[in-house]
Amino acid sequence: MRHGPGSPGPPDRLDVLTPARRPTWASSITLRALPAARGVLRSPGLLAARGVLSALLGFFLVLGTLTTAPPSASATVDGVRVVLDEVDPALPQIGEDIVLRGRVINDTPRSQRLTTITAQASWSPITSRAAVHDWIDGADEQVTGWYLGETKLGRVLASGDESDFELTIAEDTLVGLDGDQVVLGLELFAHDGSRADGVGLVTEGAGTLRTVLTVTRGPSAVENPLRTAWVVPLTLPADPGLSSGDDEVRLRAWTQATGAGSPARAWLDTFRGPGVTWLTDPSLLVMTGAAAPLRAPDPESPAEDDTPDEPAVTPEEEDPVEETPEPGPQDEAPATQPPGAPGADAPASTEGGSAAGGSEAGTAVGTEDADATASPPGADESGVTAVPAPTPVPVPLPTLPADEVELPAPTPTVESVEEGLVQLRGLLARASDDHLWWLPTGDPDLAALLQASPPPATVRSVLTAEVDGPIQVDRLLGRGGEGILWPLFSDGQSADLTALDQVWRARADGADGPRAVLVPREVLTASSGAPVTQGAARADGSGVTVLGSDSRATGLLAAAGDDALVHGTGATVQRMLADSLTAWQQDPAASRSMVIAPPRGTDVPAPVLRALRDASTAAPWLEPVPAARLIAEAREREPLAVAGGAPERRILGDLAAYLEPGESPLVGGSARHLGVTGRELSGLEEVLADPTAVRTWAPLLTSAWSTRWREDHPGWQQNYRTLRTRTTDAREGLHVSPSTVNFLADQGLMRVTIVNTLPVAVEDVRVALVPSSSILQVVDQPEPISIGADSRATVTFTARAVTRGETTVTARLSTPNGTLLGDSTAVEVWVQPTGTWIYWVLGGIAGIVLVLGIGRALRATPRAAAAGSKASATAPQAPPDAQE
Repeated sequence: MRHGPGSPGPPDRLDVLTPARRPTWASSITLRALPAARGVLRSPGLLAARGVLSALLGFFLVLGTLTTAPPSASATVDGVRVVLDEVDPALPQIGEDIVLRGRVINDTPRSQRLTTITAQASWSPITSRAAVHDWIDGADEQVTGWYLGETKLGRVLASGDESDFELTIAEDTLVGLDGDQVVLGLELFAHDGSRADGVGLVTEGAGTLRTVLTVTRGPSAVENPLRTAWVVPLTLPADPGLSSGDDEVRLRAWTQATGAGSPARAWLDTFRGPGVTWLTDPSLLVMTGAAAPLRAPDPESPAEDDTPDEPAVTPEEEDPVEETPEPGPQDEAPATQPPGAPGADAPASTEGGSAAGGSEAGTAVGTEDADATASPPGADESGVTAVPAPTPVPVPLPTLPADEVELPAPTPTVESVEEGLVQLRGLLARASDDHLWWLPTGDPDLAALLQASPPPATVRSVLTAEVDGPIQVDRLLGRGGEGILWPLFSDGQSADLTALDQVWRARADGADGPRAVLVPREVLTASSGAPVTQGAARADGSGVTVLGSDSRATGLLAAAGDDALVHGTGATVQRMLADSLTAWQQDPAASRSMVIAPPRGTDVPAPVLRALRDASTAAPWLEPVPAARLIAEAREREPLAVAGGAPERRILGDLAAYLEPGESPLVGGSARHLGVTGRELSGLEEVLADPTAVRTWAPLLTSAWSTRWREDHPGWQQNYRTLRTRTTDAREGLHVSPSTVNFLADQGLMRVTIVNTLPVAVEDVRVALVPSSSILQVVDQPEPISIGADSRATVTFTARAVTRGETTVTARLSTPNGTLLGDSTAVEVWVQPTGTWIYWVLGGIAGIVLVLGIGRALRATPRAAAAGSKASATAPQAPPDAQE
């Protein structure tokens, strides 16, 4: 306890005594409960008697102060902490013993003498939620003058050490409290030196824990308890290792996300109850593989007998430099073992497992010629028999206690991860349909999606994504409720709810609106300090049913892990109990409800969850109800106006930091890029003959839209970079071979070559050819083509020349959905149409040929006639007789 300027000083002897132990004469002298006596004392005749009584009271008070030792005090020491680990019972009962268990921790660099733990409480109960917050934070300087008890530590606490304590508050200590449910300010002091009489107040301790104690007078029920619904999100963490290409990294990440000890399993194992509703991302139920690269189908493996043990090495490939191999376990030189070391004389074993021959010094012979090269047993290289070395005496290694030995975590396997997923699904399957809700697959960032306004096709693909799992997952997803949306609005307005309703209806033709939208309570109340009324309401204007999460209670639950680490589980649970009690005390006669929805990824230790569950169940002012009931009731009431608001730091203090939505990585152009990438994935799946690898990339896209990346922008970038690299490499695997074409016709056929460098065949690839100018026209586009893996194909199309000149034809490859493949390639074309000049040229050439032919024919006729005359003149004459 600290006394600052203006704070009350140390209490007197009457304050040392508890109300249960205070003598009856003290209350009689004060005459606080005797109105009739006050009237008598006001009569003039008894003024003198009143003065005498006042003087006697002052005498006794002074005497008590002089005969009692002053309250003890120890200087505050930074680094000495008091931790309250447990309050037993979890909900303390007035009139029964209350046990406080905890530890005193010395984080200072030197030893501290701390002999006593003292518990003290405030005289006045704490009656409001804000007052609980102020007391914990130290803004309330009320004196804890009510001595509750103490216990001895009894030793000096070394640096870095801690000491357990158990302090019992006697059953009659709190019986004087007014009211059946009360919150008291509590301080635990660790200090040196107790009062000589065993009962004494402490004004200051070396270490002090300032917390609260929430107590009730028996388990009697209240007329209108505060109906409380817990909506617990079960989602994947922001961990890029979940899709890592390294199998060990990926399996370990999935083990930490879904296995035993994970936050999801801690909630499911520990916090089941009638008021808990699980809001689950279906992606949590099925482990996804790594984003596999495109690969050619595996060739048939050769027969086992034909497979060489090692690859053959040609003489050209042999390394001329002789390398010294690294020694294996059986080849280590004995010189590395110190003389007499355990195992130095142990015989080495060969690959087959039998002991190899060797000297007593332990030299192993592991070559195939061991029989020819090994020396006789007991002989050295010269053949002289060596004296055996003495057998060393085994030296036992130091051992640690079993509880101090840290065993390495077992390497996770696919089987171990699947086993953990089966257990997680089984825990969810135990929940009834009213306690099981499903988020859209991947838990998309709906607020960022609305802000980015992507095309409707992109929105539909995001909101209708599915998981590919076993039949058990399909059956589980067929149960429970869907249409529960959880956008992280910075300050939800009526227009935001209307837009969200329209987007959800647009996911499919005739789709219904959202069943409910989970938002902070300030969306309806505008202020974090507004009294608790109803946890669900219909929003005026949009008609959307809104679940309003109470920001103060939600912040306390979100901070419970950190708070328990510093102040202990008991202190943490007592603070949450105090907040719920003071919320109910705002209007005990009214029927009200409250929703508590911790942020995504909230990691609360199992002991805290267990203690909170037990305490909340025992609290008579709380009634657990499923959130589905609050939604049904809200639809029967009149709608409420949407005020628009967000958790306020000035009211919630440090708790507001746990509720801040953070900035989404989808701002700017990121959402647009994701939409383009989604269309590319669909396009690649259309043209690849084997799209198996592409289907392993889809979970990366679903994950990239997730809300969880608000906590880890670098992780989002790593995740998206992997996805973008895969899709870009696949698209650029096809391209048009650049070339130059001479087109010497009015109309004719042109050819371009398409190259597929992918290890997978492609089908139904569209080829579009676009001239850059009007001097060439493409009459018809080529038909879709198919190309084998690592192959090329030629496409033919008809073109028409308009005029002569140079132009380019851009060849574009695309999928049926319009996704471009590769870069657009320009084919250079030199156009020279034939036109009419070719006919004049051909006619002229024909005429020349004709003229030349006629001229040649004319020159050939005279020569033939002259040749005939000459032949007649030279012919021999026949004899006359013959002529006759």
